[in-house]
Amino acid sequence: MNSAVCIGSVHHARTEHAQHKFKYPIYMLWIELDDLQAINQIHWAIGTKFFNPIRFKQSDYLVGYSGCLAERAIAALRDLGINDAIEKTYVLCQARCFGFYFSPVNFFFYQIDGEYRYMVAEVSNTPWNQRHCYLVPLKQENVNFKKHFHVSPFMDLDMNYHWQVNVDENKVFVHIKNQRGSQKVFDASLTLKKERLSPVVIRKVLKMFPVMTFSVVKGIYWHALRLFLKRVPFIAHPGK
Repeated sequence: MNSAVCIGSVHHARTEHAQHKFKYPIYMLWIELDDLQAINQIHWAIGTKFFNPIRFKQSDYLVGYSGCLAERAIAALRDLGINDAIEKTYVLCQARCFGFYFSPVNFFFYQIDGEYRYMVAEVSNTPWNQRHCYLVPLKQENVNFKKHFHVSPFMDLDMNYHWQVNVDENKVFVHIKNQRGSQKVFDASLTLKKERLSPVVIRKVLKMFPVMTFSVVKGIYWHALRLFLKRVPFIAHPGK
């Protein structure tokens, strides 16, 4: 079993219109999609059943595709133009917490010949609950492309994403920098250490983060209020 709990921190920093930054502790699940049933054998508090306090529910992810989540992950990769034969697929995600699901972004990682070759970031926006997938080739230097998806009501589309991703068997690091021309306006990073799924780790997670998804939602609206009070311009959804 290669699934794990990833524990670490998330950091955001904004430099346009107002200085605003934060750093929070966080955990996410790292799940091997071909071995989903194995997580039901670790601890009563985690699994795929409706009564698990930490519940991994396949239908929460890549909702625009059909099939099991492993099949949907491959379909998403194909839609983004990659037809390579994939050996293994993993997802780094938030799971349901006492029945409640919310995740600003989920990451799908694809292995070929034992190496992580591609990442697909499934991004969602609040409060519109739309989703969009971005492809990040992990063997390519200087991965950058134009922002196409409205995520925050305090940030427009006129910018480029610059990605840096490092993943191995012990850690995950994802960094994204938003640039308008040559000027950095925002950056975010996710720094996580993998801990193999075990009863000890699940007990630790429940003690440290008893209501993770609720905390994520609370943090988003709290910082939205702070940006509003700092008079950061409100950007309406271009499609609404």
